[in-house]
Amino acid sequence: MSGAPPSSTRRIGDRVARSEVASPFTAHPLRSWPAGIFACALAAGLIHLGALQSAPWSHVLLGDGLSYDRWAREIASGDWLGRDVFYQAPLYPYLLGALYWIAGPDVLAVRLLQVLLGAVAAVLLGLATARLFGRRAGIVAGLMLGLYPPVVFSDGLVQKSALDILLVCTAAWLMAPLIADRDAATAAPSGAGARGAVRWLSLGLALGALMLTRENAAVLLAAVVAWALIDASLAGPRAWRAGLVVAGAALVLAPVAVRNALVGGEFHLTTSQFGPNFYIGNHAGANGTYTSLRPRRGNATYERQDAVDMAEAAAGRTVTPAEVSSYFTTRALEDIRADPRGWLALLGRKTALLWNAVEIADSDDQYTAAEWSPLLRVTGTVWHMGVLAPLAVLGVVVTWPRRWTLWPLYLLIATYASSVVLFYVFARYRLPLVPLLVVFAAPGLVEAPRHWRTARGPARAAVAGLVVAVAVFCNWPLLRPDDMRATMHFNLGVVQMQADRPAEAADEFRLAATLRPAFAEAHNNLGIVLGELARLDEASAAFDRAIAADPGFARALTNSGEVLQRLGRHDLARERFERAAAADSQSTRALSALGRAYASSGQLDRAEAAFRKVLAIAPDSAGAYNDLAALLGRQGRLEEAAVQSRRALELDPRNVEAENNLAAVAASAGRLEEAATRLTRALALDPDRAQTHYNLGAVRAQQGRLDEARAEFERTLALDAGHAQAARALEALARQPATGARR
Repeated sequence: MSGAPPSSTRRIGDRVARSEVASPFTAHPLRSWPAGIFACALAAGLIHLGALQSAPWSHVLLGDGLSYDRWAREIASGDWLGRDVFYQAPLYPYLLGALYWIAGPDVLAVRLLQVLLGAVAAVLLGLATARLFGRRAGIVAGLMLGLYPPVVFSDGLVQKSALDILLVCTAAWLMAPLIADRDAATAAPSGAGARGAVRWLSLGLALGALMLTRENAAVLLAAVVAWALIDASLAGPRAWRAGLVVAGAALVLAPVAVRNALVGGEFHLTTSQFGPNFYIGNHAGANGTYTSLRPRRGNATYERQDAVDMAEAAAGRTVTPAEVSSYFTTRALEDIRADPRGWLALLGRKTALLWNAVEIADSDDQYTAAEWSPLLRVTGTVWHMGVLAPLAVLGVVVTWPRRWTLWPLYLLIATYASSVVLFYVFARYRLPLVPLLVVFAAPGLVEAPRHWRTARGPARAAVAGLVVAVAVFCNWPLLRPDDMRATMHFNLGVVQMQADRPAEAADEFRLAATLRPAFAEAHNNLGIVLGELARLDEASAAFDRAIAADPGFARALTNSGEVLQRLGRHDLARERFERAAAADSQSTRALSALGRAYASSGQLDRAEAAFRKVLAIAPDSAGAYNDLAALLGRQGRLEEAAVQSRRALELDPRNVEAENNLAAVAASAGRLEEAATRLTRALALDPDRAQTHYNLGAVRAQQGRLDEARAEFERTLALDAGHAQAARALEALARQPATGARR
């Protein structure tokens, strides 16, 4: 691959004077084209940001953005070293932390900075492309990147994608002179001498930094090192070139590795999440994009802890970050070995998703943003991966005579694409590919007319057929933008739930379910908030839709059962709890609800079995001890009930239910004053608990303190007008004269 092309080969850019390419600021009518690219890209970003300010969710941070913001605030407050081995790539949150430390935690300032960095990236890519293919291609490349909708969108998020793009463009800018000088065989190539050393070292620094934002960028570093070692026509000794690249990367990565060793006790160049990510993308139930380690817990807040908990449960002991990674890697490899054909089909699907026109959202969604941003709405219809990839293929075709010098760029595209397919596909995961594709798409667009004029008929047909085939492949309807919108509105609904705005949350979940009718989680959450709004029939219907979409959805089954109980449909509620416990045998909530349902229907043995299973799963569950104590007390097993209630109080000294249970045991044993003392203590903890007031009233009535009993029953009804026992007790007291507080 290092052999030079035939001297007679016509090259893209040969018609442009070398001085024009080397220095963009020459006496030329377009001498300010880099400034023009910068202005266009900056304007696009600012127009988009301005449009989003009117969106009701513009101030909301979702998913990783929320995690990065919290991490940055911790850093800015002085926690620069942190705790444990890094689980997420650290460069972006540390950049945010530095910005917050200087200027305060201003998210708008972050977005403005990223728009500025995006404009710089567009200029760097334009310069790189101009060096390789001429000024016209450079201008087109800069504008292509600066106006590419996913790039404009990502620059407006609190996400590391803006940094990814800048670093990839920096690497391309550093590589372009090395490739162009090799191609031109100039007398003073950029890779020679001190200037060459700085360039190779800087290239290593850029790629090392990229690894601290996108761990799979390690394949790009490996590809550049391979290029430096293989290509004999580059200036300088091979080992010298490769060593400088490695040294540059080491300068960036070494502090992180040392920090991980000191703080976390293990050596990791970047993070420890290889295993979980590899498992997410390759386990038996993988679908090509993200699926949470535990069902329906797709959040950075949960993922790390879930990974640790699952690995520790399997090992039966505390595990290290490296052991967590190894555990999930092993599990994924076992699934691959068990079904190699299925895994190859999965790789095929991930490849198709990687190149598909639809941008796969994780938390933030470009298509929802386009509803508020006219710029995204207009450009997104004509400028996306379904257009970029075919143009890049066309560019590879028209620049094919220079393949022996351009092969490092092919290698970067192939290795990075493979690294994404090896794990799983998200829009922001594939975004670093975009600048590399634009480098070829620009000359493809610029040189297509000339290539068409000079090519022969069969060659024209072959090129047209190839480009059309790629376009069809990339635009094949694998996914729907409405599914991405549904994800965004679901996430916004979760934010509204957390802010205790159930009506607003219901609107978001309803919209998510409308956009994606089979979105079981959206139906489930809609049911939850409708239940909070006391719209029980609507809530029950929403849970029914969630169960229809996913019959094994344990949380939806449990939620449905609880609403059915409130509606008085106890038999169906019990059936839902049974299905929930069968779907998730480790769900303590489903088992507890099932135990209470059995108890209310008189199936006491089955209820006790359910409560004891909860305690086997969660031995520190005070609520389970309360449930068991109440059941045992009902059976007359008072001492056993007292033991369970005391255990609940040991776990939670402010446990009102345990105080009520112990009061019931004491009252049954005739220790009325002890019972009254416990109930009084319970009311001090929770003065608005109607049942506790009723229980205290019953004890006071037994003591003959009827006025106090009457006051407690009245307070019970004030808190719960439908409390039938309190109403009957008051009727009974009304037939007796007031006696005062007899002792």
